[in-house]
Amino acid sequence: ILVDGIPTNSFNDIDPNDVASISVLKDASSAAIYGARAANGVILVTTKTGAAGGKLTVNYNGYYGIQKPTAFPEFVNSWE
Repeated sequence: ILVDGIPTNSFNDIDPNDVASISVLKDASSAAIYGARAANGVILVTTKTGAAGGKLTVNYNGYYGIQKPTAFPEFVNSWE
């Protein structure tokens, strides 16, 4: 499976709404182009491209914390 020319192992990482076209190559020429892994055929997935001038959005959500005891217990000595 090739997604925009990059090999992948499954369709699970592809959003169906982003797919522009799917092509299946089952002939010997696909093995000649893509190598031994393509002996049984190749699935070519082409995704849609973004609009020119589109706005890139990155979201991040994180948490950072420190845990520290507020008081230490008083231990009993062996003679007490």
